[in-house]
Amino acid sequence: MFSLAAALYEECTRKQEVRVPILGLANAGKTTLLEQAKSLFPSDLPPMPLRSIRPTIGMNIGRLTVDGAVLLAWDVGGQMESLWPSYYDGAHALVFVVDASDNATFPRVAEALARVLAHRAVSDRRVLLVANKQDLPGALSASAVREGVVAPAAAMAARGPPPVRGGGRSPSEESSAGPSPTAAPARAVAAAVPGAAEVAFAERVRTVEASALAGEGVKEAVRWLVGEAVKAAEEASAAAA
Repeated sequence: MFSLAAALYEECTRKQEVRVPILGLANAGKTTLLEQAKSLFPSDLPPMPLRSIRPTIGMNIGRLTVDGAVLLAWDVGGQMESLWPSYYDGAHALVFVVDASDNATFPRVAEALARVLAHRAVSDRRVLLVANKQDLPGALSASAVREGVVAPAAAMAARGPPPVRGGGRSPSEESSAGPSPTAAPARAVAAAVPGAAEVAFAERVRTVEASALAGEGVKEAVRWLVGEAVKAAEEASAAAA
């Protein structure tokens, strides 16, 4: 009887775990975002001093408790885009960080985001796009970043994203991206209803303003992210039952 009660208690008190990769070009502020989140929510590891953060070589991991769920986040180096798909399997949502103060990089950012949106492994996952570095002069608003990054990325994802710059696709991308079963139906819809595919891809992306360094907008963004990831995890569990 005790073992049954213990099992029931464990089942009722078990926290939902969700897995989220944090993506974006180098120097967008991915590590700063994760470390700031560690300071705002209970974390297995203490946050690094924000002013001493250097570009990530490889990846950085965080395990946080957010609103009763456990968030396992991978901060993946921006120079390693060809390896990003390795972190897609089992992801319940994704974060894509953009340096909103550097619009010269937006064309490259849009291409990278298009490859994420079109990848079959995350074809039904929500994406939190963080318009970061709002503390810097000239940082563009969420609506401007959406126009400069999300709109062109959605259009590229609908017609088939370009290969990764400087070396093409990795083997995992060759087998999982373009022409993918995600992008192909989207193009078929677009042929019947102009713009429908772009809208479908863009609607998966929520764009928020934040300053990872100052902590502005981070807590709200993480809570939304975890809420969407928990929904995805519950749907996956129900489908597997």
